[in-house]
Amino acid sequence: MDKFIASIRRKYKERLLNRQNQWPPVRGDKLINLQLVEAEKEEGFRAGLPQHGAPDDKVKRTPILHGDLFKVEKGRKPVRKLIVEGNAGIGKTTLCTMLAEGWAEGNILKRFDCVLLLPLRENRVSSATSLAELFKLLHSSERICASVIEELEDREGEGVLIIADGWDELSDENQSKVSFLYNLVFGDVLPFASVLLTSRPSASAPLHDLPSVDRLVEVVGFNEENIKQYIKSEFEQFPEKASSLIEQLENNPVIQSVCSVPLNCGIVCNLWHILDQKLPHTLTELYTQIVLNIILRNIQKHFPDCPIGLNSFDEIPKDLQDTFWLICEFAYECLLLDQLVFSEAELSSHLPEVGDKLQCFGLLQSALSLLPGGHGLSFHFAHLTIQEFLAALHLATLPNKEKLRIVKARADSSRFDMVWRFMFGLASKHNGSHSDKIICLNDSLMDQFLVVVKQNNPAPFFCHVAFEVSNPGFAIKICELVGQYELISSWDGPFDYEACFYILRHMTQCDDMEIRIGNCAFEISCLRN
Repeated sequence: MDKFIASIRRKYKERLLNRQNQWPPVRGDKLINLQLVEAEKEEGFRAGLPQHGAPDDKVKRTPILHGDLFKVEKGRKPVRKLIVEGNAGIGKTTLCTMLAEGWAEGNILKRFDCVLLLPLRENRVSSATSLAELFKLLHSSERICASVIEELEDREGEGVLIIADGWDELSDENQSKVSFLYNLVFGDVLPFASVLLTSRPSASAPLHDLPSVDRLVEVVGFNEENIKQYIKSEFEQFPEKASSLIEQLENNPVIQSVCSVPLNCGIVCNLWHILDQKLPHTLTELYTQIVLNIILRNIQKHFPDCPIGLNSFDEIPKDLQDTFWLICEFAYECLLLDQLVFSEAELSSHLPEVGDKLQCFGLLQSALSLLPGGHGLSFHFAHLTIQEFLAALHLATLPNKEKLRIVKARADSSRFDMVWRFMFGLASKHNGSHSDKIICLNDSLMDQFLVVVKQNNPAPFFCHVAFEVSNPGFAIKICELVGQYELISSWDGPFDYEACFYILRHMTQCDDMEIRIGNCAFEISCLRN
């Protein structure tokens, strides 16, 4: 057991040394802002907690340091199973690596003999069906693994912390109660092991009421004051730029809400340096600029004398064009398979002809495996949202009949929610700013899309799609769709509110329109005769 633990500590310390060159730079003190949310056990945790700072937020939140997640007041029941929730890019994976590295350095989580960090997005982890298969990934010696498993089973996991990162990135099959991973985290595989599970809220909400769950924690992003502080720190030498950006964000609630995610705030600050101090209006416009900027930075890195400026994807150098669109198709195909991390061999098999050209884009990043027994590099897109944007860009180039076929096949897939938003934003107003390859959506496809997905998505989804389209006619169609059934929905933040009010501005053109705005939700009804 000692050799096994020493090997894991060494691997986590290596990760600490190699986590230096991310873009934007990772600053642990700025990326992690934890708030602890607890409920009386007889009440249970409430699914769909309002976002921190929302007007209807009456949930008591107590700040907590990342090293104190398992601490409780004297006399209270110990915390064994803990769920950490947060939106994409909010810092959940960074939190997990900080916990593992802090334990390896002996600074935090000292009560645990062993900490096992399991990145659930890695296929080797999600495909494991037994402890033996899982521990093969943690140590190269089968003899040591067998001995460790025997000892852990004897003490039923006592003294071990399992950090399972990315529940939302598992397939439905692996999230089911009969799967090995479910029983490892919540069942009787190692019943006395402590567990920290991270997830997007939409996937972990069904887990709140499990008797074994002791605590719910959310990773919240920046509030308005945090955003201002971050921007000022990024523009210390240019205070006028900081003031100008802060003023722009106050007039653009959509982009301001994006900045509540620390990673996005860093990206927006970087774009502010190069976009002549102008902000995009929609998420589609923002991520178009983000992807173009990443590509431009990397092309200039490999070809310093290249006098290139990128205003659309058609301006990517001709000898790299085919590679770029193959990357977009690859992003889409991997989302179909729920694959977010790839080995070198998998990457080569999917993109066999592109070779070194991949490095000219910077859209895919490499990382040492989070698994202590991992070998070589793994690859992933710079961020899940960038993978979703690239997948949408590929979809936008397909004929409308093919788009509709894919919509019908994926209407109930939450994995594609952001893809649909981006796809509509890209393909609804073809003005030459994105690419000549994009095939515009026709009215028939837009109508059929609403019919297909209306039973599987809540109000914010439709409002967000309408906002990305930014077409009054489509907004009216959304209103007419709402008129087919009464819609009650919670609006969790500035982006939701802005998208909602965009719809409301067009609802006056609906017959027999009725709007009620309460403290906890908007209730929107279009009543038909």
